Amino acid sequence: MMEIATAEKGRYAPVSGDIPLLSNLSVFRNIALIRQYHERLGAEESRRLTTEALERFGLCGIAEKRPFDLSERDLFLVKLLRAAQRKEALIVIERPFVQIAGLRSFEWIRKHLELLDFPGIDAIILDYEWNGERYGSDGA
Repeated sequence: MMEIATAEKGRYAPVSGDIPLLSNLSVFRNIALIRQYHERLGAEESRRLTTEALERFGLCGIAEKRPFDLSERDLFLVKLLRAAQRKEALIVIERPFVQIAGLRSFEWIRKHLELLDFPGIDAIILDYEWNGERYGSDGA
């Protein structure tokens, strides 16, 4: 993973169990903070973009929750949305079936990656070889 981070320095956007959300911030603030920092967005524009992202994933109901109050699936989606806030992000999802223990196939993740639909975003999945069959036609 370090090789990818080094090679894609400005685009690298991890979704990993080893990289937590900021526990003292709400879901909304964890997502909004990325664009506020990298693009120096004002509060109003940041609020609008973050609200749009949460609506796209149907997560407005958890916007004020803290990370420790989230299910594994919601935590994963918030990390995915946070990663997608980088312009032309290379989202690197590390071991998704470890992050979401009850997940049986890649279909649920694929659906949410398709919901991102932001220009310039790419994604890489890093996983154990033995999980290959869970990816269906995407696994190779």
